[in-house]
Amino acid sequence: MSPETRRAPSKGEYRFPALPPGLYQLTATLAGFGTEKIPDTRIQLGQVLKIDFVLKVGGLSEQVSVTAESPLIDVKQNAAAASITKDIIDLLPKGASRDFTNLATLAPGANDESKSGGIQIDGSSGSENRFIVDGVDTTQLRQGTSNKKVSYDFIEEVQVKSSGYAAEYGGSTGGVISAITKSGSNRFHGSGGTYFRNNNMLGQQRSFWQINSFDNRTGEFVTPVDDNTLPQKFSIWSPVGDLGGPILRDKLWFYVGSTYDRQDNERTETFDWWSSAYYVNWNLSSRLSNAVRLRVAGANERSRNRGTAPTLLANGSKFLDGTLTNGFTSATWDTTNGVFDQQKFNDRFNNTGSNGMNDLYSANFDWVVRPKFLVQINSGYLWYNTQTPAEFAGNQLIHSFSASNLCNGAAGSSGCPFPEIPASLQFPNGYSDNKSTSRTIKDLYNRAYVKANTTLHKSWKGEHTAKFGLRFERLGNDVNSGSQQPTVSLNWNLARTTLDGRSVRGKYGFYTIARSYTSGTVASNNWSFWAQDSWTIASKLTVNAGVRTENEHVPSFRPENPGIDFGFRDKIAPRIGFAYDVKGDSKWKTYGSYGKYFDITKLEMPRGSFGAEHSITYYYTLDTFDWANMSCAAASSGCPGTFIEEVDFRHAANAVDDRLTSFFGHAQNTIDPNLKPVEAGELSFGLDHELNNRMSVGVRYTHKWLVRTIEDTGISVPGIGEVFFMANPGFGVGGQVLPPPLPPNPHATRDYDGVEIRFQKRLSNRWSFNSNYVWSRVWGNYSGLASSDENGRTSPNVNRYFDALYLSYDTTGSKQPVMGLLPTDRPHQIKAQITYTAPWGTSVGLDAYAAVGTPMQSQLSYKGYNGVYFMGRDDLGRTPAWSQFDLFLQHDVKILRGQRFNVNVNVSNLFDQMKVTNFNQSPWRDTFNGFPFVATTDATGSDRFFFNGFDPYALAAAMRAAGATQRDNPLYKLPTATNNYQGRRQIRLGIKWTF
Repeated sequence: MSPETRRAPSKGEYRFPALPPGLYQLTATLAGFGTEKIPDTRIQLGQVLKIDFVLKVGGLSEQVSVTAESPLIDVKQNAAAASITKDIIDLLPKGASRDFTNLATLAPGANDESKSGGIQIDGSSGSENRFIVDGVDTTQLRQGTSNKKVSYDFIEEVQVKSSGYAAEYGGSTGGVISAITKSGSNRFHGSGGTYFRNNNMLGQQRSFWQINSFDNRTGEFVTPVDDNTLPQKFSIWSPVGDLGGPILRDKLWFYVGSTYDRQDNERTETFDWWSSAYYVNWNLSSRLSNAVRLRVAGANERSRNRGTAPTLLANGSKFLDGTLTNGFTSATWDTTNGVFDQQKFNDRFNNTGSNGMNDLYSANFDWVVRPKFLVQINSGYLWYNTQTPAEFAGNQLIHSFSASNLCNGAAGSSGCPFPEIPASLQFPNGYSDNKSTSRTIKDLYNRAYVKANTTLHKSWKGEHTAKFGLRFERLGNDVNSGSQQPTVSLNWNLARTTLDGRSVRGKYGFYTIARSYTSGTVASNNWSFWAQDSWTIASKLTVNAGVRTENEHVPSFRPENPGIDFGFRDKIAPRIGFAYDVKGDSKWKTYGSYGKYFDITKLEMPRGSFGAEHSITYYYTLDTFDWANMSCAAASSGCPGTFIEEVDFRHAANAVDDRLTSFFGHAQNTIDPNLKPVEAGELSFGLDHELNNRMSVGVRYTHKWLVRTIEDTGISVPGIGEVFFMANPGFGVGGQVLPPPLPPNPHATRDYDGVEIRFQKRLSNRWSFNSNYVWSRVWGNYSGLASSDENGRTSPNVNRYFDALYLSYDTTGSKQPVMGLLPTDRPHQIKAQITYTAPWGTSVGLDAYAAVGTPMQSQLSYKGYNGVYFMGRDDLGRTPAWSQFDLFLQHDVKILRGQRFNVNVNVSNLFDQMKVTNFNQSPWRDTFNGFPFVATTDATGSDRFFFNGFDPYALAAAMRAAGATQRDNPLYKLPTATNNYQGRRQIRLGIKWTF
């Protein structure tokens, strides 16, 4: 970038607002005094550094004094944030995906927990963070996880805000993870190279326990052939390159980076499949004048995958005759009239795949109107889409056999009930005449926004930095996915048992016609406003106070049904904190903060509950055997036979429900009319100390709590039965979900307490060291928008937590809600990263992590509801303590002036440790249901039986004695999948030329 100059007023104060993150040199000059320089001043994202100069009287010739490095502590802010800058990124090991989000876990209290559904920050779940790339919110609109891959090769800085962040940031009850890409400068610089890894660079395969699929009774310890996702043989090439430099020196610069991932897989010559992805990051930076900067950036991604292969049976299992299953598959080979059908084989394994597109654009405008007045305007657009090529799906109505009509006996016998059916129309169960019509024509998400900030510096009883801002955001989804034609399912010689208990059939049985698909277009316009002031009193104490408010429209995919609207009064979020420069020398800082945070509702709930998903099945009598000529739309009329009934399996929650309208006496859907937004609170205190100009230590205590959430909640309505409402569990209609005297529905509770201790040694004298220890507790009955009770399910607001009241209580009869340590609780965690670069060009980076295991609890299924913690939480103790070491080793060779050649190796899980991270938690394979001695229809039956308390082991024995099926589970307390272990060692090789 070009040099910037500021003239200090008579008091000697100076400011450089809106500087891009990076490494700077500060120089102070004054006539008659010596020049003072501070080199290697690192400016991090959002940082406000206080750097003082002391100028000495000069002699006849100019004196230049080089002082110590810039301070390590930002004494103006109370936010807890960890920044990982380019110089450290280049030296540390990185994850297999090479994505910037891998770096976020270097921050204290930030972990990539599989049960959390993503990155967990201070006890929150993986669906509660905000991801920002070059100022654009790239959070996935449906599930709340990261949606934009940016290779660390193109990253200038990654920052993780954990607590105390200002009112400018919203939509998160977790953390804010930001990334800034590299920019061009007045010198051309660039690189080119490639990464490579294959199946030979993997560690030992993880074996696990499973039920033998042939006797369906015993447990067996097996080794999978393909690790669920990685085939026997694969290779991944990832060429990468970037270039940056000036277009107009001191005025306009460019930067572009590109990488390509290609994964080729093969099992034999018959099966080969592949996936590829192109990534391009680019930006233009300009200095339009001394007071105006503009940066325009983009990130474009195109991905494709083609082909698949049948899953091989695990090694170590046996057929009933004792033959090993090694090399066998249970896949069905497609035949027509008993002859192998090559076209159907191709449709199943070769003619499959999808295309993906993901684009991001941003513009950031900074204008220093006056030395004390700054205007910033940011805008951005994110869109991503998934499509299935049309040639990979059929376009004709499908006739499918749900029962056989083969004639395999004497005419009129049970083996041949319909001898009149011609042989050309006879097929076994499972036959279908046409290929599936299911495909994704489009599933397009988009987010567009404009954001404006004004910053004013004012002196009044101290120094004020006041910021006022607004943001307009429009987000949407346009989807057409699923079956494009109906399917006729033929149930030969069977009767339909209707919803009202009747048994109905035609001469040949009954059939259904159905089409399940997701379709609709929605858009939501949301506004947010904030005001905040950073008030420095007597140069040491800074009070940061602000407030944020926003409105939100949760859209409906059916225009005739209302969505959910939260107004500005519903989402008022105060933020207040302080930072105190204890001695006034930027060496000691104590700080604290309090804040409210509101979630932005993800589209998972409206997609599933507000009319996007369609699944209606129509039932007809089957009165003709000429099924090949049955052709009609999925409807309650126009099809051959007599219409029986229709069943809507995806009734929209925001549509008026006639049953509820009759009960309540007014139009009623299944949304609580007093619904409130998801809200969390936070309180944090800390102390930082700079030991010297290269080392610092710090301690932080944080308490975070959930105020309320939104979940689909099973509620008993008299005369109707269980109805799922969108509600705040424990509040409103989500309070008493079963009739008294049964216990109430508990509030969703998640409390986090954590203490972190940090030590940092910045990169100098060829080495760096960062470490932290965290003691924490995550306690309650609700892990967040992503469910750790469901092993990381990312279905915000529609997880299973409150589907039935049984899921909130144990079987002791205490009628007290089950509370305890949540499945991602790790009370002790240690992280350390160390780097060293030798004089001859070899460098090594080590990332180490150790933590205690996570809590486990026994569970059973009651009346089909899985996840009843009948012994409470945490009765099975914890998984084993966990540790991992990752290594990055590289060597630079200088080849010409300003050029070097680099060879490197990245190793994840260096020692290939394979600690168990999960195991089966159910003593029984079957649900507790249909008890022969307990009524199951109302609260005086199975509900009262449950809440009065019972011994599940005794009940299981009694059920077996009464002839019911209640099998013991031979896999109880055993790992049952490869992902129940620590991930395998992965090695990645790389070469790069840099100039």
